[in-house]
Amino acid sequence: MRKNWKLISGIGLLICTLLLALFFYFTPKKTDPTLTSMFKSTVIAYADLETHLKEVPGIHYLYFCDVDNADCAYIDTDILVKLAADANVAAFADIEAVDVSKIPSTITPQAIKKIWGFSTIPAFVSLEYKDSAIIVHSALEWDSKNPFTMDQLKAWMKNNGIWRAEYTN
Repeated sequence: MRKNWKLISGIGLLICTLLLALFFYFTPKKTDPTLTSMFKSTVIAYADLETHLKEVPGIHYLYFCDVDNADCAYIDTDILVKLAADANVAAFADIEAVDVSKIPSTITPQAIKKIWGFSTIPAFVSLEYKDSAIIVHSALEWDSKNPFTMDQLKAWMKNNGIWRAEYTN
């Protein structure tokens, strides 16, 4: 009887070890969050944004977002995916992503509104750097009480001339 007990315990331990190994093997690996790949391939850090605007003249269409923000994740995984499918494109090449995860805590939402034209993220902003000043043309910003929809983002793109003629709608 004692011999059978050892055999059963050994088999049980082997099965538990195998199940534990399979669990760790098939557990998804954590990845570093990144801004969506639905835009231009480079992501601009907030600290580098003004320099970028000075070096690259013209109107810029910017998506301000923080990779750890749940609303940004919703925009990335739901609204933008559906909008890209609607447009029959893999990415919106006219829009540049701006990582705002490292905005200094000393900068208030009012100061951001004064400079960039929005106070909450995520936000889509059309602007240009001209005559040593940032000129905001339009902004579509997230409001947690009344968030924008895919149709409102599409309308913002149309109003700013970046919803291209070759898009399906």
